[in-house]
Amino acid sequence: MADCLSLIDFLRHTINSQSGEYNKKLSIMKKIKLYKNTEYKICSCGASKILPFCDDEHDKYNADNGTNLKSIKIITQETVEVEMTSKNWKEK
Repeated sequence: MADCLSLIDFLRHTINSQSGEYNKKLSIMKKIKLYKNTEYKICSCGASKILPFCDDEHDKYNADNGTNLKSIKIITQETVEVEMTSKNWKEK
């Protein structure tokens, strides 16, 4: 549980890491409902087939490329709908 971010911290990290903007041609926006007290793994690498959620595709990528990509784990304190994006999420 110590590795989990609050939703606000996650969104703040996402905005700060992308200078508050995203390129619509390169990344996609996902709208999802997050339920109270449920842990979610959010994809940060873009390899997941179930974006915005992580399906652990980064494990194979890490093994093949010597990287250390990880998902972002979040738990909300209330049920919320959010929109999120990552510069690594591309239209398939």
